[in-house]
Amino acid sequence: MNAKPTMRWLALLVLTMTMRALAQNPPAAPSGPAQAPGLRKLSGEDERRAKQLSEAIPNNLPEAIAVAEEVLALWTRIQGATHFEAVTASWRVKTWRRLAALSNEDLVLCQTSNFG
Repeated sequence: MNAKPTMRWLALLVLTMTMRALAQNPPAAPSGPAQAPGLRKLSGEDERRAKQLSEAIPNNLPEAIAVAEEVLALWTRIQGATHFEAVTASWRVKTWRRLAALSNEDLVLCQTSNFG
């Protein structure tokens, strides 16, 4: 008896049974459209607060850090920590903290230098 035709029939039988089983139990469809994190937008109170914070002009570095941290918390809560808005806010917090660590002389030098 030849083994090749038997193996082909066996493979065909397994394939047919698998297809029938999948046809009887289709995978469940997701319940409602899930919105991707990148598509979530600020709304209501969050949107108003974000606009207010973006227009705020801090008078000193601790105040600037506090504003930047609040913006970071807002974006992280809405979009998640890896969304570009949250990452940008994180970099702003780091920048303000680094500036706060500078001496007064270095701060004056940063303000008077031309980086462009």
